[in-house]
Amino acid sequence: MHIKEQRQYDYDVTILSAEGKAISSFQEAGIDSRMVYSSNVNNLKYYQPFQGEKILIAANNDKQNKEYVSTINEAAKVLTSKGAITSIVVPSKGEDFNEMLKNKGAIAVKELMIPEIMKLINTQNVKTEPEQIVKADIAPKLELDGSAEDLKIECKLFIHRGELQNELYITAHSDV
Repeated sequence: MHIKEQRQYDYDVTILSAEGKAISSFQEAGIDSRMVYSSNVNNLKYYQPFQGEKILIAANNDKQNKEYVSTINEAAKVLTSKGAITSIVVPSKGEDFNEMLKNKGAIAVKELMIPEIMKLINTQNVKTEPEQIVKADIAPKLELDGSAEDLKIECKLFIHRGELQNELYITAHSDV
């Protein structure tokens, strides 16, 4: 699926989610950005980004398991391989974005989302100089079943022979 621009947004970032309620929560909180949701987390990777599109994957953190986290990370990897600049954001453990809005209010949702959106916006500073690299940490710390896993994905963007290139590095650490 491709997005045809209908208007200008406050934030030039696409927010992807597997939950329609999450998208509604962002809209209710006043976040003005392109927003797309899929009926299934497995379908996020099928989104067709344009080259250099900044995508923030909004993943819930209420009933996470290793398969869910793996699926979200796989979507980020696939979207990056399609030319997107990708990041992941999650609410506190045990929450989804809709509960966050209800329990903590719109300000809490904005305080989580806006810094992540701004990180993506600021990654656009790729110049045409050969081998210039922009790094972005795109996976937050997630807690799964009481054990902490530090997930770090590093996306390197650079210009090589006049073409935008990207590389994706994934590292994981578990206290288990």
